[in-house]
Amino acid sequence: MAALGDAEADLVGVLGPLAALMRAWRILARPDQRDTPRIEAFFRFILLETDALHPILTG
Repeated sequence: MAALGDAEADLVGVLGPLAALMRAWRILARPDQRDTPRIEAFFRFILLETDALHPILTG
């Protein structure tokens, strides 16, 4: 998997992946905003693009 900074030629990695820094991601919305169009659109996008976003979020 590629890290987000791998696309930047000027950046130099100094550490490899650290197990202690890896965690599950949770995307939350307040109950009173969950049904608003922009929040629904965001969650739809995340669900549709999960496979593409996985390497970016997990490094």
